[in-house]
Amino acid sequence: MIYLVGEMSNGSAKLADTYPRGIGRCYVERPLEPFPGEPWILDNGVFRAWNAAGRDPSIDYADCYAAFEARLENVAELVREDRGPLFVVVPDRPADPSSFWTSLAWLDDYEQERQEELDPSGWYHGARMIPLFLAVQNGMTPELLEAERCAETDRPLLERVDGLFLGGTDEFKADTLDAWRELADRHGLRLHFGRCTQSRIAAALEAGCDSADSSHPNRLGGERWARFLEAFDAVQAARSVA
Repeated sequence: MIYLVGEMSNGSAKLADTYPRGIGRCYVERPLEPFPGEPWILDNGVFRAWNAAGRDPSIDYADCYAAFEARLENVAELVREDRGPLFVVVPDRPADPSSFWTSLAWLDDYEQERQEELDPSGWYHGARMIPLFLAVQNGMTPELLEAERCAETDRPLLERVDGLFLGGTDEFKADTLDAWRELADRHGLRLHFGRCTQSRIAAALEAGCDSADSSHPNRLGGERWARFLEAFDAVQAARSVA
């Protein structure tokens, strides 16, 4: 399993010799400067804004979405250089059932702006340039995702994305993790465990998550960082033996 820590500058210094073991960065605002071969993702910034606003469900994320979209051309440049991300997270709304409709609207707009990349039937030529992950939040179900089809092309939603990003509250994650893994497997998608602290790494691995992230390791330094790496390697090794 690939594990992404935060984008803080001290995190980049730590990762200079650890990314080969499958540890990289989750970018939100900082310049996209991955090491050669480093795994990385681009988040859309809404969780950071939601958290800073006291987790107010009525927060307006327009600035987050605009900033995220402004970075996509830079992401595309890195893809063309074979330095692209594992994925980017489609705009969403943390722990909010309306997140589903927000993400759908963004996907529709994104694809409409890129019609030249589509053939007449509405299918992309080859692989999509930038891998897109749909965030699943409280109130969303596998049945909801499987039933949704694009109004313009009739394409199933789960053929328009490359993976699922497990968001929502801790309770939502614990209660639905296995269901999302099963859904991802049925449709050939990858599954990412969002906000996966050290205590949850084993559960994410047990469920077969392809990747996970947490900003917590950024706050570790010296011997504490070394102990984290030892614990991470031990959990990975135990899972591979099992």
